[in-house]
Amino acid sequence: MCTTIAAEPYGREVKAERPSDPHQVAAEALRGLAETIAPVWPLADYVAVNPYMGLTGTDFLTAREWLRGVSDCELLMPLTYYRQRFVDGYFGRAEIELAIDELVDADVEGAELITGGMLEQLLKALPSEEAAASGEETSRRASRIRSISAAYDLYADASWTLRIHEEIGKHCAAHYDGGQASWLSPWKEQSLYAAWRSAMRHDRRLEVLGLSGVRALVSGLPADTTTAVVELLEVSGVPQALWREYLLCLAYELPGWSAWTQYQSAWREGTEARVGDAEGDDLFGLVAMRLAYDIAVAKRFNFSMDISGMLPLSTRGGAVATGAPGAEALVRYALLRASEIAYRNGLLSKVSATPSVEDGADSADDVAGTKVRGARKLAQVAFCIDVRSERIRRHLEMAGDQIETIGFAGFFGLPFAFQRLGESVKSNQLPVLVRPQFTVAEHLRSVPTDQQKAAWSRRNFARVARKAWKRFQTASVSAFACVEATGLLFGAKLLRRVVGRSAGSIEPQYDGVACAQRDRLAPDLASLESQGLTKDRQADLAASILTGMGLRTGFARLVVFCGHGSKTENNPLAAGLDCGACGGHSGEPNARLAAQLLNNPAVRKQLIAKGFELSTEVHFLAGLHSTTTDEIRFFDLDLVPPSHRQDVEELRAAANTAANATRLDRLPLLSTARASEPFRRAQDWSEVRPEWGLTGNAAFIVGPRSLTTSISLEGRAFLHNYDHNKDPDGKVLEGILTAPMVVGSWINLQYYASTVDPHHFGSGSKTIHNVVGRFGVFSGNGGDLTTGVPWESVHDGKAYRHEPLRLLSVVAAPRTSITAILERHGNVESLVVNGWVQLVAMEDGKFYQLTTRKDWRPVKPYGHRKAAVAEVRSRAPITID
Repeated sequence: MCTTIAAEPYGREVKAERPSDPHQVAAEALRGLAETIAPVWPLADYVAVNPYMGLTGTDFLTAREWLRGVSDCELLMPLTYYRQRFVDGYFGRAEIELAIDELVDADVEGAELITGGMLEQLLKALPSEEAAASGEETSRRASRIRSISAAYDLYADASWTLRIHEEIGKHCAAHYDGGQASWLSPWKEQSLYAAWRSAMRHDRRLEVLGLSGVRALVSGLPADTTTAVVELLEVSGVPQALWREYLLCLAYELPGWSAWTQYQSAWREGTEARVGDAEGDDLFGLVAMRLAYDIAVAKRFNFSMDISGMLPLSTRGGAVATGAPGAEALVRYALLRASEIAYRNGLLSKVSATPSVEDGADSADDVAGTKVRGARKLAQVAFCIDVRSERIRRHLEMAGDQIETIGFAGFFGLPFAFQRLGESVKSNQLPVLVRPQFTVAEHLRSVPTDQQKAAWSRRNFARVARKAWKRFQTASVSAFACVEATGLLFGAKLLRRVVGRSAGSIEPQYDGVACAQRDRLAPDLASLESQGLTKDRQADLAASILTGMGLRTGFARLVVFCGHGSKTENNPLAAGLDCGACGGHSGEPNARLAAQLLNNPAVRKQLIAKGFELSTEVHFLAGLHSTTTDEIRFFDLDLVPPSHRQDVEELRAAANTAANATRLDRLPLLSTARASEPFRRAQDWSEVRPEWGLTGNAAFIVGPRSLTTSISLEGRAFLHNYDHNKDPDGKVLEGILTAPMVVGSWINLQYYASTVDPHHFGSGSKTIHNVVGRFGVFSGNGGDLTTGVPWESVHDGKAYRHEPLRLLSVVAAPRTSITAILERHGNVESLVVNGWVQLVAMEDGKFYQLTTRKDWRPVKPYGHRKAAVAEVRSRAPITID
């Protein structure tokens, strides 16, 4: 007897259409899948990714409704969260009214039916009343598209979906293993789909658990992935009009492995999604595997699912066809917008209070907002735009009035891959959206060739020995013998690690390098010309760096490129705390390469010819800001000329003062009063919060440093220096809005998603993380791969530390310039007009926000919250229906 479950309509019914060529329909469905799923990078290059990147072509609220139709994913916080924020005073009636007005002006269906009084009453209601209000949402959720196994699990109270996810996780982990497993898969050279088919000839686990016939089904599948998808979809009974949605439903059941296979398919070799070329089809192979298990469940239990009454949530002509948002979703969205307006008005009030807001630009000799007084300044220190730089920049400026700071993308405009001494693998030291243009090797500067080779040999020996010892410790035969024979020898080391003290281990980057030579381990410029990077091109590259920083005149005696990196122990996601602009790596190589390049006499000679006012009084220096301890370390000090050594000592003293002040500033965030706490956390292998990373990020400010130099932004803003008066053609601004701002939105939306939907887009608790294949992390011992930010990075165990707000970009530039750039870059314009990024222009001391209608609306920030309340109360009374 066949059991058929009929789904309720979701929005509207599918119109009857003549069946199309199944291969063409499947190809379009797979293409839509590839365009929607966002990638995830391996642990070694773990960078923040916008998990909604495939949905930014439509507006935020509509995308949420569409996503809820094919998955359990969520884009909004629950009402209880907004109620607490309201009670705590983070937003109020004034912001609610402004939010409703915005929704009405944007023609959001149903927005005209809600009032500020209604939402205020709801926020003051008891939790039980919220449960009644959410009934509509619960009813709507019951009708979403589900996989066959998920539908059967609901019908029979079974757990086949969980078992299927574990099987897929097992096969993917084995296939993509990067050297962690002792026994490698014999089918690693095949595609994921082909390797799975080969393994399934021998794997009887699911059949033992009761899913008989699955191996026979897999053995009968075509070798071609797309053909297999077509055959399986036809057998599934899913209408052709819903094939794309059904494939997305399967992909969002396994968001981690879907993201990883998308990386393998479309990002590992480039940024173009490849469809139908028999290469890079890992994502399609994954959904073919998932489909096969669905069909196996349907056949084994004689179960079918009728979803022909569901709305096809397909994208046609760039517009998503879906139903209007429900009342609860609309309320929660209005409250999200009220929260964002409250933050926006508070930030703009701070900025508008700065002395130079009227002109909105620094003078020619005032890049960072401090006027030159006669002699050349001590230092200009360029930091990454990372939000963690905001605090250290503020305190460094306070530590010395002859020190300026500049915000610039942390890869410093150097598009290169870095090859460390003795390694064959390169790390891309630039944003993942950009391809490296040349390779820079690491060497021991001013060290004889024989000593270079000796260090190389020692490094290789140390790493081979370490790897062999690790295998001895973990191998199935020797593991127990290792513990019995050497366990006591590790007692002292274990005790030191338990009490939070360093175990004295050498950092891997210094393997084989003598202590006296470690400071000389640096990038080597010698190979650039052999790669076609002539002195002329090097000079052009150097000129672009200085132009992007706004430096042509008024150079300080020291110009410092200060990258940043993190220091943690026992943290698989450590790269996520390093520099995202450097591809998830430390910014040290970029800073040192930039300084070497600009100190090169031949390059400087050409820069002077190009109009840059450089002289022998200017020396470029490299530094690194540890975001965990806030220490600033300077490099290549032996190359500093005698005339500048006293300057360096003054700068180091100021940096130490700033570091101490920054640590004290951060102590409340760490819930401690001990100034040594950041150092303990950096060395503690059991610490789940060595630092808060980019938690709290909410704004991206593009403008002169003088706009923000006198205010505290609480480590929540990306700060990029820019002066539109020095950029008449808008090329610098175009580079900022199309690269750093997009990267900032990726970071912001990753933290946002990890907060509002930690199940699908977070990486779970660090306490149960297990590294898989050296490329990813399981939450537990199997199943789906995790992506996003760990729970401990957004929540402190009692309350949320990250406030999920969409990025607010404030750009001090003419609106005409911004509009022209957006018109040339549709992907960036979509981010803004569809509500994934909020864009405010500052022009002539006034603020304007770009609306969904692509026009600019004046924004008048309230100087104080009481003023906002007073204005709302002056309006006509609002009747609560």
